[in-house]
Amino acid sequence: MQKVDFNDKEFKLVSNSRVFDIGSNTVFSFCQAGDLVFGKYRGGKVREGSFVAKFIGGASLEQRFQHLNNEGELIAGSSHSTTEVMPDGRLRIKQQWQLSTEVKGSAILEEVRGDQRESTDIGGNKFSWIKFLRSRKDAPVFSNILTK
Repeated sequence: MQKVDFNDKEFKLVSNSRVFDIGSNTVFSFCQAGDLVFGKYRGGKVREGSFVAKFIGGASLEQRFQHLNNEGELIAGSSHSTTEVMPDGRLRIKQQWQLSTEVKGSAILEEVRGDQRESTDIGGNKFSWIKFLRSRKDAPVFSNILTK
């Protein structure tokens, strides 16, 4: 199995089993430091969201997420995901998710490449997790990804 690296990658939803705040206009920005995977997401009905996950074994993630939607509701949940490398080299994430309200579903996210990348826009500026972490000299846990 090919090693999976989430560092400085963006993903978009390609399918979801239930109508929910997360849609095709939601952009997920990922970062990874060892078994720690984290990031932000926004777009569509999501005003601002974040997630943290533990990378398990070769291709699985255990994740917790939360976001504020455009209606002012706080949404939280968890998911178990498996990751695969597609023939073109991009990553695909298959999720089984559950909201704190017990609503369950499944989703598929695919990596966005090159000129299709949007980066999470914060305050009119393109946001990069790598640039943010490089600015944090007090975060030694991330030193292995800052040298890339």
